[in-house]
Amino acid sequence: MTAAEHVEEGPTSEHPLLIGTSPKTITDHLFPEDRTRFNADYESALDDARRTYDLTGVHQVVEHWRQVAVLQSDPASFRESVRAVAEIVTGVPTPQGESFEVTRQKAGM
Repeated sequence: MTAAEHVEEGPTSEHPLLIGTSPKTITDHLFPEDRTRFNADYESALDDARRTYDLTGVHQVVEHWRQVAVLQSDPASFRESVRAVAEIVTGVPTPQGESFEVTRQKAGM
């Protein structure tokens, strides 16, 4: 067998959320509460694209939410980042026991 004939098959080490991934893959990696927001943004961008024949908005929405999904792939780190941003935005420490949704609203995330 030559080197050209020998091809290793198996799982790849590529991250599933690389640039160019599908909207389906992005939704699968978002927190459940963000899937609805992604779907609404995506549908709105698709509606605009149908009217304008311009996919720029679709690409922007997909890339924005892909980046969010990448951040959320480490949930503990994402939650800590949201907490830190909320503290920067409000200028006060996040109260213990505050719900994550409230903290996200404060952070604008």
